[in-house]
Amino acid sequence: MDIQALRERAKSARTLTIEHDGAHYTLVIPSDFEWRTIIKRHREDDSKCTRALVDAALVGWSGVRVADAVPESDKATESLPFSGEARALLLDYRVDILSTLETALILEFHSRREAREAAQKNSESASPSN
Repeated sequence: MDIQALRERAKSARTLTIEHDGAHYTLVIPSDFEWRTIIKRHREDDSKCTRALVDAALVGWSGVRVADAVPESDKATESLPFSGEARALLLDYRVDILSTLETALILEFHSRREAREAAQKNSESASPSN
């Protein structure tokens, strides 16, 4: 298996979709290293840390409308295509979405970490002692 295929497989395993108010948000859980780097960089400010984690994880969406980010727009009913700028606009305005995605990220991150630790513990206890 080549490294690119392995990288894509790892990314796929860390991908999840969260529904909020009828829209679907695609998140890629940051790796342990990415997670730690973001937390260390923003440890003095919880809000900046939350935003950086969600910015790093949110890679796409469907069902998001212009009104979700700019309610007074004359194009409010149109779909809002995903981009870095659209992500910033939406998360600046919709703290409820930011909070939902943050909670999902944290729960999923801890769940996956616990599963990895349990698998490692089981693997160690199953191996023959010397």
